[in-house]
Amino acid sequence: IVTNAPETAVIDFNLRRSPMNNVKVRQALFHAIDRQRIVRDVYQGLAETAKNAIPTQFKNLHDTSVNYDTMYAYDPKRAAQLLDEAGFPLKDGKRFALELAVISAAPYDAVAQVVQAQWTALGIDVKLSALDQQIWTNKVYT
Repeated sequence: IVTNAPETAVIDFNLRRSPMNNVKVRQALFHAIDRQRIVRDVYQGLAETAKNAIPTQFKNLHDTSVNYDTMYAYDPKRAAQLLDEAGFPLKDGKRFALELAVISAAPYDAVAQVVQAQWTALGIDVKLSALDQQIWTNKVYT
């Protein structure tokens, strides 16, 4: 029996700041991430998309009624619509800017580059901040 390691690459949003305090923006950003591409390109097909916050290996804790693949299917058109509804239409090719802080180690840096490209395609100016793990932890959680 082969059991994959329950590692998950996640994106956390600072809900205290605009535009992340808008649920439609967060939903749009999730719809704008092609998780299958990340599995294929970053993990060479040796991973699977996270279905929810608890990895599927934890059968007693995993809630099968929550499935990110269906809730937030990759749909850039839906993402753009949600951003428009949230009050962030394209203006001169841009919607807003944000910083994506990432641990400067594999696979996180590669995941962040894919996310950056996909969000940039929506008109979001994404600045990547690749940081040492301890600096990243301090920046993100304090």
